[in-house]
Amino acid sequence: MLKIQGSIPALITPMLNNREFDKDSFEKMIGMHIESGTHGLVTMGTTGESPTLSHSEHKQVIDITVNLASGKLPVIAGTGSNSTCEAIELTTYAKHAGVDACLIVVPYYNKPNQEGMYQHFKEIAKEVDVPIIIYNIPGRSVVNMEIETIVRLTKDLPGAFIGIKDATGKPEYTKQLLQAVQGDFISLCGDDSLYSDFYANGSVGTISVTANVIPKQMAELNNYALNGQIKEFEQLQQKLIPLHDILFAEPNPSPAKYVMFKLGIITDPQVRLPLVQLSDETKNKIDKILSDLELL
Repeated sequence: MLKIQGSIPALITPMLNNREFDKDSFEKMIGMHIESGTHGLVTMGTTGESPTLSHSEHKQVIDITVNLASGKLPVIAGTGSNSTCEAIELTTYAKHAGVDACLIVVPYYNKPNQEGMYQHFKEIAKEVDVPIIIYNIPGRSVVNMEIETIVRLTKDLPGAFIGIKDATGKPEYTKQLLQAVQGDFISLCGDDSLYSDFYANGSVGTISVTANVIPKQMAELNNYALNGQIKEFEQLQQKLIPLHDILFAEPNPSPAKYVMFKLGIITDPQVRLPLVQLSDETKNKIDKILSDLELL
């Protein structure tokens, strides 16, 4: 398996004005990432609007990503669900499609307790032999997966769980987790604006929204981190903070899609309901930041 680290965009799913999947723009995006030095790809995460895609579309997007990027970049497919059966179905498909790993979110909305989370992930790992990255994001799932639960999973199913996308917003969680888990286990930061703190606490990369927009700069940022060039890393990260932040001024991925449309990466900034396109106020703020960064 290709090494998972560095700048890993959580790919948006481009859409046409009629909200249908824009296959041509998506293929163009993947080519751009390969050429830009991106270190890996996550497809069908929340940034890819996976909750609003049909299973058929979900599988199509995974297939395209694997076909174009396999062997060049590690491909990680989002296959989580608050239904264990559905997560197994999507994970099984992704494995057979040829992904390098699956990103599986802590079940949302159902509010399972720690035993429920443990059994959910255990069942998926037992049914599908594919490397799993746990996605802990309490802000969306409402529940937090405790370190003890992850340690239990890694002990009971050795090799099944290779890392975490840590979107807790708490860098110390990553530090404590990496100290507690035995063997090879990585942390990937789930918040671009906090990458400095997460890197200092053991993260080896970021599953990034910003990397959709400026893949070369995010690859450079992560190369600085991986090479221990801390001064250069901090200087570039500070420069990018306004862009990191503005991409969450309204629900993700509407801001990212707007920027990508402005930069000519996709043909339309369309999102699917219940998401909507940006307000004029946010567009104006984004335009200023893009101008300040000399991206326009």
